[in-house]
Amino acid sequence: MTSPLFPEENAFRDWWLGIFLWAFISSLIVHFVAGVAASYQMRGKPYALYIPVIFVLYGALTITLSSSISSVVIVGVYRSSLFELSHIQIVLWGISQTIIVALTSVFHFYPTL
Repeated sequence: MTSPLFPEENAFRDWWLGIFLWAFISSLIVHFVAGVAASYQMRGKPYALYIPVIFVLYGALTITLSSSISSVVIVGVYRSSLFELSHIQIVLWGISQTIIVALTSVFHFYPTL
């Protein structure tokens, strides 16, 4: 039996896992494309084939650490305010985390260093 105050018991885990997986997969795609572009630029070097693997491993590590924490915070806010997350919101939150990480990686804020 579900009530408005206590939606289904697995909703928190499902929402968190959905946001996390979307962020994880989209980040892996971005890092794989960057690795392929880097290995293409270095096509004459003997170690150029290993660059996509290193990029994907780095992307998996960083997004696992950052996205797992931020996904819990996002789902916690939705859960505590008794809002429901739709599937499109889960997708948008996951992909937006990858976009934010990519933008902060590209545009360094030098005055804050």
